[in-house]
Amino acid sequence: TFCELKKALLTGNAEEAELNKRAKSFAYGLFEEGKYCVLATGNEAEKYAALAKEDDFIHNVVAELRGTCACPGKVIGVVKVVNKPEEVSKMKKGNVLVSIATTPDLVHAMRLASAIVTDAGGLTSHAAIVSRELGVPCVIGTKIATKWLKDGDKVEVDASKGTVRKL
Repeated sequence: TFCELKKALLTGNAEEAELNKRAKSFAYGLFEEGKYCVLATGNEAEKYAALAKEDDFIHNVVAELRGTCACPGKVIGVVKVVNKPEEVSKMKKGNVLVSIATTPDLVHAMRLASAIVTDAGGLTSHAAIVSRELGVPCVIGTKIATKWLKDGDKVEVDASKGTVRKL
């Protein structure tokens, strides 16, 4: 940690026993935007690692998604996760389209969407370009939207800020 590094540089004394434990296994987590920190080793680290693999981990830890604004706007709507052309039929006008990334096969769903949220993508990605053409608020590059959000979730997409919140 920063404090340990500072102490080691000032005193020339590193906590070798602790560093050896961390070399075997460790877990480090920042919560509430850096206000709360966890550093665990050994069995405690293994417990955190097992927890992180569970499906609900992401739902219990993440308060809001952050990504990049591709097209500004603020919308409240119901989520539909659409990754394949076969899933486009789930979309109804006004739903929030959530996808790993969009492709030309999903343009019909994008036209119905009140907002678009993707896991991947940059400002020149398909989702970004098409959302700007359609004038649909869009947040790209959230990394975990398709894991955190499920069909039927009600969300607020504030694409101007690049945020998505469950309501």
